[in-house]
Amino acid sequence: MKEKIKNIIENNLIKRDKNSFKGSYGKLLVYGGSKNYVGAPKIACHAALRSGVGYVTFLKTDVNKDVNNFYDEVTYLNYESKTFISNISKYNAILFGNGLENNLFNRNLLKDIIKNYKNNLVIDATGIDILKSLGFDVLKNKQCNIIITPHIGEFKRLFNINIDSNDVFNFANEVNKMSNNYDISIILKSFNCLIASKNKSRIIEGKSPSLAKAGTGDALAGIIASLISYINEDILDILETSYTILLISSKDLESKKACGSLIISDIIENIPQSLFNAIKKENNLIKKPPN
Repeated sequence: MKEKIKNIIENNLIKRDKNSFKGSYGKLLVYGGSKNYVGAPKIACHAALRSGVGYVTFLKTDVNKDVNNFYDEVTYLNYESKTFISNISKYNAILFGNGLENNLFNRNLLKDIIKNYKNNLVIDATGIDILKSLGFDVLKNKQCNIIITPHIGEFKRLFNINIDSNDVFNFANEVNKMSNNYDISIILKSFNCLIASKNKSRIIEGKSPSLAKAGTGDALAGIIASLISYINEDILDILETSYTILLISSKDLESKKACGSLIISDIIENIPQSLFNAIKKENNLIKKPPN
């Protein structure tokens, strides 16, 4: 594990100020879900809660009313058009898109957020298709920091790219170009990840077959949105830390159980113990006295 990533995990998820309170660790608003995809935002909220954010709130509208029965720790915000922007201004980050339908209401809602919201906006899953439907001109007047989290198929659809490959290495030029053109941060997901922001990029190598399951993208988006809510670090380090958290937990479980039997909820629930063990082990090695 890189020293910088280890320090971010240790200083924010393991060691915490004794005088801190829930407000010290940010507020995250999650919007997602539809009649056919009620689980996606739940997975995202679950992962966000396990990644240290102080508050997780779920936005309820008429078009995602089928999503219910969240964790007890998740609060709710009911959508009201007249007060929406003032209500969301208090959130350090918004996660938009997991399990949504690409309909007129959701397109208008994303457009409104991009135009008026001033903090961190993570766009995942159907949110990426909604962004394409709006067109890139919507980004010209953005006030927020935008992070998009596409897998390769979503990235190709979004930017009309015709490359026949599942390897993120082959998309490096396009990811850097699109990140710079639209002033957005991108994490391109596959068995490795490619991240880019503000003329910088890097590859995250970390193949884990247990992550080849439905819901992994929702979990990663939840972790990213959680960390960006309360950790003040370079965005590339935030993105790498987010994926590293999933890798550590999945690899830990793979050493104990058949990786093909694991589901993303297993991996999310294992985050606390796996991170503690990983950091403790590294610290023991670092602090080992000389012979």
